[in-house]
Amino acid sequence: MPSPNRLSHARAGLLLIAFIMACMAAAASADDERALKQDAVKRLTDSNDPTLSVYIGRVYVKQAALQAAREVLAERGRAAGLGPQTWNLAVSEWQGAERELMQDVDGLIRSEIANPQWVRAAWSDLVDRRFKGEEADEIAVHFQSEGGQLQRRVIEWFVGELTLQTYTFTDRLRYGVPGSEAEMRDLQVVTYERKFEVSTTSRRIRMRCASRAAGRAWSISR
Repeated sequence: MPSPNRLSHARAGLLLIAFIMACMAAAASADDERALKQDAVKRLTDSNDPTLSVYIGRVYVKQAALQAAREVLAERGRAAGLGPQTWNLAVSEWQGAERELMQDVDGLIRSEIANPQWVRAAWSDLVDRRFKGEEADEIAVHFQSEGGQLQRRVIEWFVGELTLQTYTFTDRLRYGVPGSEAEMRDLQVVTYERKFEVSTTSRRIRMRCASRAAGRAWSISR
């Protein structure tokens, strides 16, 4: 007959094994839950169109670089005893020095800003912090439906328009900055295209709502 000490040790061993197995099961469950959430976050992030954010970013970076370069050149001119009447953007020597300071900026914009990965990374971090896995999955599934796609386009437009207005109002984006004409023109074209898409989308939503009893009442009230 086993001694009480040996039985006690055996029970302790079984409890330890059970505890370890429970911890492993909990860890596996947590890993599975995290993987499911990451998949939902990715699907939700990938369903959104980053175009407006990218084109706003192109203008912002180009104008910020131009402003920094021109501040450097103006400071150099003051140090050399040159006033703004003789040392400015219209002077060929200034233009040459500015081109030298700006020579890597267009490449940076093409490789870092035109690539929408930075937008998706920011969205992914926001969605991961803001939503639970089930919530992210529900929204991602909704955005794959026809009605969800229409709704998503409207939301993207208003968010992009609000961002553009905010940046313009605070002078972080400015019209008429020499050297950023191409980026600003591209932004205006993309903005117009998205606005047209939203107008078309809104009409489709109103027509769909008007085909239903509640929708007809909503449509008339507009």
